Amino acid sequence: MIAKEQLKDKIRDACNVAEEFTKLYYESIDRMRHQLSRHYIDTAVLVWNGTGSVGKDQIQKFLEALPSSQHTVTSLDCQPVLEEAVSGQFTLLIQAAGHVHFGSGETKPFQQTFLITAAADKWKIVSDCFRLQEPIESRSESRGPHTEAERLPLPTGRDSLLHSVFSFLRGGSIKMGKKTADYREKREVPQVLQALLQLDVIITDKICYIVEKIVGRKWHPHYKALEISCHGIPWLAGWLAFIWLWSSPSLYQMQVNFYLGLLVDIFVVALLKAVTRRRRPRANQNDMFATVSVDKFSFPSGHATRACYIAHFFTCVYGVSVVMGIPVILWAIAVSLSRVLLRRHHVLDVTAGVFVGILESLFISYIWLSQEHCVWILSMITDEKLEGGEYHV
Repeated sequence: MIAKEQLKDKIRDACNVAEEFTKLYYESIDRMRHQLSRHYIDTAVLVWNGTGSVGKDQIQKFLEALPSSQHTVTSLDCQPVLEEAVSGQFTLLIQAAGHVHFGSGETKPFQQTFLITAAADKWKIVSDCFRLQEPIESRSESRGPHTEAERLPLPTGRDSLLHSVFSFLRGGSIKMGKKTADYREKREVPQVLQALLQLDVIITDKICYIVEKIVGRKWHPHYKALEISCHGIPWLAGWLAFIWLWSSPSLYQMQVNFYLGLLVDIFVVALLKAVTRRRRPRANQNDMFATVSVDKFSFPSGHATRACYIAHFFTCVYGVSVVMGIPVILWAIAVSLSRVLLRRHHVLDVTAGVFVGILESLFISYIWLSQEHCVWILSMITDEKLEGGEYHV
């Protein structure tokens, strides 16, 4: 009777340990992967979807090379290992299962088994076996069992590079022989693009980690302030108010052409996001002000396009003085950097946003509306006769 009660207490303690340990482990692998080696003993063994690594240093190196991840555990089981089998060392066998989302790819079911032991008052992993789950029918149709870390399929000759890029980032369906496959399950992506996106995620995480390690999170409110300062609604509404309050013929062309550029920017960014549908970084918090449906996507950064459009328009197209131009340029740089540090975007998203914003400004300079057209547009909006047009009476 006493032995049964002791066993029950051990099982209860083991379950509590399993909950705490898995919570800490998956938080580390999703957000602090650079610190994962501390959870393994020196001689630990990892088998990750068929690929083996021995020693905590090799395990750390292998896991850091994987795409960024977001694990969701849906089931958890744990039991103590008989002390006779592990030389009296308190050891637990933990089995976790759920879904994992890798980088910009798909979400897959997984199962992971840990053998952990108490070492110096801390739980350490002795053995770790991770496996992505795949239906038996699907596996029987494949070329054979996976013997290395599972990778996204390579593109077929029928798909162009551009089509593969959009299908990888967006999702959709494509005919594959006699079957129709959903890109949410099978995404065909060029190996070069896959490596580029994974590198983008790694670089973004490294930059954020280094900056947070140096300055902490004390600058976070300033990043949020920069986010609001470049939000579309304040700029659209504020510029209309500026046109209304400072109605001067000498400003009509600048006011109308600049506002046209803001509208072009919204259209271009919405179109690109709707087409690419790249997800935001896994650490992003959904706390942005006044968002719409396409704002859940990451490529390109709308704030970066708008900030760089504004800076380029006033410094290169309209030609403000150096005294006014330098603060605008510094503001645009700060906004662009804050998008990465806020975990809103990857580095590639912001870089693309910078180039898109400059191209938008060049486009506005190319189609620059004349004074007469600007006066006519403002007259239509205000329903008043304005000075500066040929028809003014």
